[in-house]
Amino acid sequence: MIMGQSTPTKTATFRRTSPNPCSGYLRPLTKDFADAQYAVAITMISHLADDKDDSELEVMLKSTAFQWLNMAALQDHVAAQFCLGLYHMGGFNLVGFPQDTDKAIQLIFKTAQLGLIPAQLLVASFPTKADDFDFPFSVPVTASTVVKWLSDAAIEGWMTAEFSLGEMYDKGTLGASECPIKALGWYLKAAEHGCAEAQSKVAQFYEEGRGVLANRDKAIEWYRKAAKGE
Repeated sequence: MIMGQSTPTKTATFRRTSPNPCSGYLRPLTKDFADAQYAVAITMISHLADDKDDSELEVMLKSTAFQWLNMAALQDHVAAQFCLGLYHMGGFNLVGFPQDTDKAIQLIFKTAQLGLIPAQLLVASFPTKADDFDFPFSVPVTASTVVKWLSDAAIEGWMTAEFSLGEMYDKGTLGASECPIKALGWYLKAAEHGCAEAQSKVAQFYEEGRGVLANRDKAIEWYRKAAKGE
């Protein structure tokens, strides 16, 4: 195929003479291409999220990223809905974007219910009824649901979930009884995956002899790993 030659497709026609060099490539994204819309939005966000520039161009680009994300979310793209929730919560620190906490939580909770693990882990970090707190937003979640989400994520090797389960058995939260042995088991898994906080917990357990025989050498080994971020 010769560069610049018109190429008929089902979704768009790419022409070298397009007034906007990018318009031909973006045109197919305007309808029923949720994956592509999401990819474009995330690519833009990854370059803009840490940019504090509030110039007219930057604001326009950030607004465009939101539009792509919203377009994908309206087509029930679960990851896009989750990111849109973060967008509304202000998670990307984008200048000039109106935050809407209620809408953010609704989207995040919806994607958690649909099985998106990052959303489940985020919701799991909110206070639950088992903690004697009123749920801070408009969507309730039970302790048993949180435990199931954490367990499912931990089985798949999610470090955050492993550490959270360690804390659950360590402190006796989410309806669980305190169990140093189970707590250490989950802390170890998270520690082996590189979680510095879990490594410090493992060191403390070895130092204090909680859930395991006290072992000063092991404690020092884990403290060193935590300090080095290994």
